[in-house]
Amino acid sequence: MKLAETQHTELKREITSDIASEIIAFANTDGGKIYIGVEDDGTVVGVSDSDEVSQRVSNMLTDSIEADIKGYVSVENEVIDGKDIVVVHIARGADRPYFIKSVGLMPKGVYVRVGTTKKQASIELIKKMVFESSKISFEKTVSPEQDLTFDDFTKRAKKLGIQLDATKIKNLGLVNEDGKYNYAALLLSDQNPVDVRCARFEGLDKIKFLDKQEIEGSVVSQIDEAMRFVKINNRTDVVITGKKAQRDEYPSYPEVAVREAIINAIIHRDYFDNGNVMIAFFDDRVEIVSPGKLYGGMTVEKMFDGETALRNPILARALHKIEYIEHWGTGMKKIQEAYLGFSKKPKFEEMSVSVKMSLYDMNYERAHNKRSDISTEKFMNAFLGFTEQEQAIYDYLCKNGNITRKEVEELLKVKKNRSSLILRGLEDRGVILKTGGSKNIRYCLKQ
Repeated sequence: MKLAETQHTELKREITSDIASEIIAFANTDGGKIYIGVEDDGTVVGVSDSDEVSQRVSNMLTDSIEADIKGYVSVENEVIDGKDIVVVHIARGADRPYFIKSVGLMPKGVYVRVGTTKKQASIELIKKMVFESSKISFEKTVSPEQDLTFDDFTKRAKKLGIQLDATKIKNLGLVNEDGKYNYAALLLSDQNPVDVRCARFEGLDKIKFLDKQEIEGSVVSQIDEAMRFVKINNRTDVVITGKKAQRDEYPSYPEVAVREAIINAIIHRDYFDNGNVMIAFFDDRVEIVSPGKLYGGMTVEKMFDGETALRNPILARALHKIEYIEHWGTGMKKIQEAYLGFSKKPKFEEMSVSVKMSLYDMNYERAHNKRSDISTEKFMNAFLGFTEQEQAIYDYLCKNGNITRKEVEELLKVKKNRSSLILRGLEDRGVILKTGGSKNIRYCLKQ
């Protein structure tokens, strides 16, 4: 039997005093096992007296660790490859954070498991564990800001014929019994302090920004503004076929899939975490990162099977009320269905402090394959990839012949930097030519 260290497995050649901190790290995270009598490389060396080792571990649970962890740890003697070893089984504890008794409840006494190692917990993480163990809902804690307005939320509701007065706001769970707004209300308000960050990068990594935006305000406006950013960066490939020059358009990303991924990231994120929902476009994919790990025993498999666990049920119900959510547990199904027939399926990853959904550009592979088969000139004529803004410029040039940067600003209602960026992108791809000089620069389609 060959063992290896993983997120949930620690190997120890012999029992040492740091076993207590390893137990704490597993109990404060997602549980795991410690094999005593096994080298780091997985070689089983055994222990000379397994009963003595087991007793020393059991003593540590009482003498070295606070709070009471005994109910979440079991110690067993086992034989592997004919050698005696001791296996310590640790479950995720309910009374986190656990810490070294002699050090106290401070970072150097509190550990968590990250990858294959234990690490000291930050002050923020310790506070979060204390909060979660108290069984108090984060959403129901009193908002530090009480002078709240709900213009974006009520505007959306009015479109659906819903009038949100003070009574209905309270019935949605946004006001506690003491009459004060809670954190769920703060997130839905125009004063929401948590923003969403969007970016477009050149190439396949985070080296060069092409565009970025920080979206503030209510989670309602954040979803809407994020989708506007998506539309700007969701390049549409245009294929011209047949003698009649039939024009077929293929967006890089199914809008329904990106929208569901963004809504899931905002609704299910851990708002105790100071991080931001991040939406990052690359040449071949878009990544949506949400702070916090999966909640309530949820796994990736359960999630794709349509199961759901609501970390923020008040927020979810409010967004369901204004039809940003249709039915519970259907988001992942919609994402999967949007990619039916496509070779690269959506990828969901649970990382140490966040989760990430990767959606792949449906045109990227096809475009690169096509480039290798035909000349660049024919490729440009048959397979032009345009964003909505680029398409607007292309259509304008087809009709008017040429355009200035200032006219682009007026056409797209953008600022100088954005118009210059779009024109430079079209020029670099050989779609347009720059003519004239200094103060009389105009752009036309490349013949």
